[in-house]
Amino acid sequence: MAKTAKKEERNPWERQEKESPQAYEAFCIFRDTKATERSKRDVAHQLSKNESLIYKWASLYQWNTRVLEYDNWIERQAAAAAVERIVSMRKRHINIAMKMQETGLKALSNLNPNMMEVNEVRLFLKTALEIEKANRTDEVQHSQPKGPPPSAAPSQQGPQSDSSIVDDWVAAVLAADDDED
Repeated sequence: MAKTAKKEERNPWERQEKESPQAYEAFCIFRDTKATERSKRDVAHQLSKNESLIYKWASLYQWNTRVLEYDNWIERQAAAAAVERIVSMRKRHINIAMKMQETGLKALSNLNPNMMEVNEVRLFLKTALEIEKANRTDEVQHSQPKGPPPSAAPSQQGPQSDSSIVDDWVAAVLAADDDED
């Protein structure tokens, strides 16, 4: 007994089995027209064919279903391409940022603090502290369990912690910076 060849799978927007070249050409015109402007009547006019023939082909070969599948496929392709471009852009931006950081670190290592003005030192310190605080805050927020915080009794005011002493010192330095502006 001879094996039968497996039917070739086709995408709905490709030429279908038993679809004549003329019917497929008409479908392609319909398919490739902007969705809001598709018209079987226009296809008939473009091909100088009888409208009833175009409507017969459209029904027989399920143009509306096929063109919907095609439009959806095009949208998926466009979305996938957009995602690829976004991923590529982010990688490129990260590479640029890393190179900028390298350049900044080289400049920083060559920086002579004795050559800096007081306001430059304050700005330098303020920026460094803001960067550290933002990253540590982010680090703490991501490491804490989600959900309501456990209830705790209010603590008694004890001796001032090292971090609050540093915070007070930083506040004083920054306040002095504001006073000089």
